[in-house]
Amino acid sequence: MISFWDSPLSSTACRRFFLALLARLVWTQAVILFLFFLSDWLLLALLPRAGKSFGPSKPPTFLLALCRAPFALLPFPWWFGLQCVGTALVLYSFWYEPHRLTVTRQTLQSPKLGFTRPLRVLHLGDLHVERLTPRERAVTRLARELEPDVILFSGDFLNLSYTQDELAHQHARSVLAEWRAPKGVYVVSGSPAVDPHAIVEKLVGTLPNLVWLRDETATLEHEGKTIEIVGLHCTHRPFLDGPTLTRVLNGADRERFRILLYHSPDLAPEASAAGIDLQLSGHTH
Repeated sequence: MISFWDSPLSSTACRRFFLALLARLVWTQAVILFLFFLSDWLLLALLPRAGKSFGPSKPPTFLLALCRAPFALLPFPWWFGLQCVGTALVLYSFWYEPHRLTVTRQTLQSPKLGFTRPLRVLHLGDLHVERLTPRERAVTRLARELEPDVILFSGDFLNLSYTQDELAHQHARSVLAEWRAPKGVYVVSGSPAVDPHAIVEKLVGTLPNLVWLRDETATLEHEGKTIEIVGLHCTHRPFLDGPTLTRVLNGADRERFRILLYHSPDLAPEASAAGIDLQLSGHTH
């Protein structure tokens, strides 16, 4: 494994940048700025001990330092106040927001449906599992308590730095194995770097409760009407995925209500032109 500090981001030019910055600051200001850098590293390094996140701490600490550095050139007290705001944002974005689970409820009506009892669809996405934490347990609990008719997952099973981690694979599978819905659980892969085909195959290939849609469609019945679920692999290149969608829909019945399950919202114009009634995507978190 290559250490982050041996990467091009930590080249001699970057070190010279920080040395030049520190040279322009009075020593007290430089010490305070260094303490803010240190506080960022400490807040990130403590995340695994708190059981909240298990990613590497050095890369985000370095990026946060780059973001903080220009503000140090402002006059006092502006630079100090903005550095305090930065620390508050680090606390919120790493310690609180990723673990704040909410349920957004929306009602969709269409002349293609006309149900007497609504079809309850639970859309999930972007698990980014590193280890089994209270967040993953809460997702599983919500999926059970909401009692959906069908569960649709729009990709990104693992965190980027854990795609080759065997324990992360086991923990992700333990979460996915708990998902149940009367009309099925359907999943698609997410970003190619996060959800390589071989890894997704390993995660979901042998779980009997999941249906992995790979540029294909599935149908479900509700009150005598057929709903079509279109699952596409996401390349993040709409000019490639748009024609794939057209090919998958070739000959499909436009009278059916059709749901597109695709990781990124970027395909929305193509989906609308193809007659998709509802697109469910994640990626933007």
